Amino acid sequence: MKLPYILAPAAVLTVLVLGACEPIQIDVIFENHNTYVNSTPDGGPPDKVGGDSGLPPIEPVDAGQSDGGPPPDASCVDGWRSREVTTEAQNVAFAFDSKGVGQLAMTKAGRVFVGGLREGDVLTRAGELQGYVGGFALDAEGGRHVVVSNASAHTVYAHDREGIWRSTVLFPGYPVALAIAPSGSAHVILNQGTGSEQHLAHATNQSGQWVLTDLGIKSRNSRADLAVDARGHAHIAWHADSSYGIYYATNASGTWMQELVADQTGNEPVLAIDPLGRPHLIYSFGGSYAEHAVKEDGGWRLTGVGASSGIALDLMADARGNLHALLDRYTNPKVVLASLPAGSRSWSYTPIISLDGKGGVTHPWEFALGLGPSGEPRIAYWYAISTDGAGLGNSVRYAEPCP
Repeated sequence: MKLPYILAPAAVLTVLVLGACEPIQIDVIFENHNTYVNSTPDGGPPDKVGGDSGLPPIEPVDAGQSDGGPPPDASCVDGWRSREVTTEAQNVAFAFDSKGVGQLAMTKAGRVFVGGLREGDVLTRAGELQGYVGGFALDAEGGRHVVVSNASAHTVYAHDREGIWRSTVLFPGYPVALAIAPSGSAHVILNQGTGSEQHLAHATNQSGQWVLTDLGIKSRNSRADLAVDARGHAHIAWHADSSYGIYYATNASGTWMQELVADQTGNEPVLAIDPLGRPHLIYSFGGSYAEHAVKEDGGWRLTGVGASSGIALDLMADARGNLHALLDRYTNPKVVLASLPAGSRSWSYTPIISLDGKGGVTHPWEFALGLGPSGEPRIAYWYAISTDGAGLGNSVRYAEPCP
């Protein structure tokens, strides 16, 4: 185990910058599938697509049968039931509340929509918010929070905690992640700069006004995962913008401190904070194995999670300290559910969901894991399908274990 070392990034405080929101449009639409998006320009009462629209209503579909008809029991396949939620998304972010109820935020035709993942839910306009969704979170009271990048390359933060959507243009840069503290304050990771000068920054309104801190971090693919602990401290994890290095940083001491977790190449890590305040990371290395890192006694303990696993998709710690993770494999079933009981060092590793489609190759873009009242997993996912370098479309789905 390598001991962590400390870096000292420069802190730059910036005042709020105001600007306008303009639509950003990206043309990625799947063919002839069900959707339930309200696309009325004035954001009026939502209309569930189906009926008079000429499209069939939403029906359960098997996650592993997307290029054929439903199996005899479409509502329950291999212990899981899955349904397609929408396929007209340009980009998507998911969030689950403390009871495992999931919601999504997505961009369609440059406008932002939000809504639940349960059957019968509808998506509605997030006020007049426009842009590319970069993060979505729910607070303890069920208020919805979203960050988007607008046409002037600024991050915009919006919420509906008072029953209507209110938005504020923050700082130059593209939002990477969003998390809400127990107090209700927001934390955002932004990617700022251009070309080789790109770097990550942290923004929060914890003090009552928005403050930006330049972290001096150059991450691979300009990505990082973000979590906020019970005391409102921010934690982030990322892969260095070089061949090697999984890193972690936090402001729990009052200033930002960065540590090397693992001196190796891999995929971008996912991050969770357990009830004891310990950070946990999962990442893959070597293209075929997942590793778990937890900070204990001033250092990082590393253990294997499972072989033949690819990208780490999501990680969460429940109220008892049990860890739950989603991983992506190269072969079907592609989605893997991994679990580590509190106090144990032995992960269970169960492939659960296939991602097939139209004879193409599937690429996971966004996944989120939630837990129901009895600890049962609930999964929301968005993935693309391509063949010979050409895109065939994308699909948003929701899955849960059969009762």
